[in-house]
Amino acid sequence: MVTKTNEYVCINENKFQDHETKISQLEARADFKDQKIDQIISDNKRMVEKLDNINESIHQLQLKSARDDFNIDNRVTSLENTVNILKWLTTLIFGSGILWVLIGYLH
Repeated sequence: MVTKTNEYVCINENKFQDHETKISQLEARADFKDQKIDQIISDNKRMVEKLDNINESIHQLQLKSARDDFNIDNRVTSLENTVNILKWLTTLIFGSGILWVLIGYLH
C-alpha cells in the first residue's frame, strides 16, 4: 500500500512487535529461572550448614562413646581386680580357718 503522505509505513512492524513480545516473554522466563537458581543456591547453602551440624553432632557422639567405652573398660577392670582380691582373701581366710581347726584338734 503506497500513499503519498510523508509517513513511513513499515511492512515488518507486525514482525517487530511479535519479536518484541517473544523477547519480553523470554526475559520474564530468564528472570524467573534466575530467581529459581538463586533459591536453589540458598537452599543448598542451608543444607550444607545442616549437614555440617549433623557431622559435628556425630563426631561429638563418637567422642562421648569412646570416653564412655574407656570408662566402662576401667570399671570392668577394677571390678575384675576386686573379684580376684576377694577370691584370694576368701581362700586365705578359709585356709587359715582350716589350719586353726587342725591346730585346735591336734593340740
